[in-house]
Amino acid sequence: MAVEQTVGFNDAFEVFHEPTGTKIVERLTVITRGKKLQRRDSISPLVGATFDLSSGTLKHFDLDDVKGTVMLGFVNEFGSPDCNKQANQMEEIHKTHGSAITIVEFSKQDQKTLFKFAKENNISHPLVSIDHETAIDMGVALEPEIGPDGIELADKFWKGALCRMLVVAGGPQKIVEFIDQLVDQAQQPNYEAALIVAKSLTSQ
Repeated sequence: MAVEQTVGFNDAFEVFHEPTGTKIVERLTVITRGKKLQRRDSISPLVGATFDLSSGTLKHFDLDDVKGTVMLGFVNEFGSPDCNKQANQMEEIHKTHGSAITIVEFSKQDQKTLFKFAKENNISHPLVSIDHETAIDMGVALEPEIGPDGIELADKFWKGALCRMLVVAGGPQKIVEFIDQLVDQAQQPNYEAALIVAKSLTSQ
């Protein structure tokens, strides 16, 4: 196994705490075993577990089994307004372009929680649960940054959390043609730009 290295964000991470709406600036790093995923990279093996939404049975997910163009979304936890907004945006793309573009979203939440969320929110594209090791391989595992005094610069909630990211890839090797990894987790990825790239891949 490769040596684990820490890749740090250069920007501040802003968190709004409810119910006061207080803005807290926290600093996070992405943990990866290599360089951060970028355009023209081949996606690492990506496996997880999901429920078949029609039968309710648990099944294994392997990205290698998916052919053609894929649009992959990563969020920490569905249930928050920002993560739910991403799920709804991805569902709209799935309903409109699902015959040509495979839409899949990944979270650290367990399979039953994802299945319940999908049922309650009419989400028909796959929501896949991935473990921390897979998140590290993908470069979406977050950890609080450590300050000069050895103190973590973010809430412990972020240990093992997932960074928000949107990826479009195509071809047998799943070559990345678009990637939007967000520093501020309250922001949304650029769905319009991602869809333009995905459409161009399907037309090739």
